[in-house]
Amino acid sequence: MKSATSAKPQEYPPNPSPDRGQDGIQADTCTCTDTSVFKDIFSADTFNSSEEFDDLFKKYQNQTGSVSRVKSYSSVISENKRRQQQIPNELRYGSVSFVGVHYGDPKRKGLGIRQKQRYLPRGCNVLVALSARKNELVITKTNLQHNHEVSVALQLFYNQKRRLISKEIGDAEDVVKLYPDNKQLKSFLQGKYHKAVAMQDVRNLKRKMKSGDGMSDIGKLTEIVDAEKGKVDTTVDDGGDIQMIAFATNEMVSMYSKYPEIIIMDGIYKINRYNYPLYMIIVQDNLGRGRAVFYAFVRSETADIMLDIMSSFCRMMENANQTKTVMTDKDKNEIHAVRALLPKADLLFASFMS
Repeated sequence: MKSATSAKPQEYPPNPSPDRGQDGIQADTCTCTDTSVFKDIFSADTFNSSEEFDDLFKKYQNQTGSVSRVKSYSSVISENKRRQQQIPNELRYGSVSFVGVHYGDPKRKGLGIRQKQRYLPRGCNVLVALSARKNELVITKTNLQHNHEVSVALQLFYNQKRRLISKEIGDAEDVVKLYPDNKQLKSFLQGKYHKAVAMQDVRNLKRKMKSGDGMSDIGKLTEIVDAEKGKVDTTVDDGGDIQMIAFATNEMVSMYSKYPEIIIMDGIYKINRYNYPLYMIIVQDNLGRGRAVFYAFVRSETADIMLDIMSSFCRMMENANQTKTVMTDKDKNEIHAVRALLPKADLLFASFMS
């Protein structure tokens, strides 16, 4: 009998070729800093809007092959609640930190026995932080030292670059019927959109098309909520993919206004065909019954989406500052969102929700 020894987890994405791109030509590879490229692109460290910074940051990533995500941020709405000098909406962020996609250490939940575990975190400390000062966004901190290989060729294999956007998915519907074989469809999509589409991406695409048109379901939901004189809020990413659908009927808003002091926030799973987690916010009425006052379907549970949830809740309820206590689990992204948007509310952690 073989002994159960701890296996080193595989790093993601798998490296198809350390030194060659898709066409077999030498790829630009970096395992050190991108400081010189960063300085060439960012001639100044102040910006008049978030769009100005975002455009330059995308240019920097495209040239170096780096991939990043939002680690944390505070919105203009939350910052203006505590600042005397108001921040213009064009800045979007009160503060924001972008980190490399391999930032942090792997969170291993098992015993390390499984041989094929993949983890994005690998201890990389790349970071770019900004903060709003007066009427500008200012870069306050940078660390551009990677501890892993970075190249434009490898960038194509990350999910952020590999995923088809909504328009591409729409264009591909007829092609799926012509190419029922997964390998043929994969080759076609790679050639058509110049993306490193994986076999699992093809399976996911077919499953998504088989499940039906999500946009029509959103339209139906909007009609129902509008009929109840309610409110609907949606957010999409740069590729047009839906990240959040939040809504509250007029009756739900009215219920919150009656019992705003304590709210309970929690997420439930596997209740819709799109596998979007459903977050809900509940109040307790005068009979001790839990009453839902807000719902949000989310694509993932990242820090920025949690902030979008709380921002939508505060906009829809209007008098959300009347909430004195928020009960949630110990998820860091939820905690950060609550503290950013309801800074005066006390936090309670429910053990049954952990």
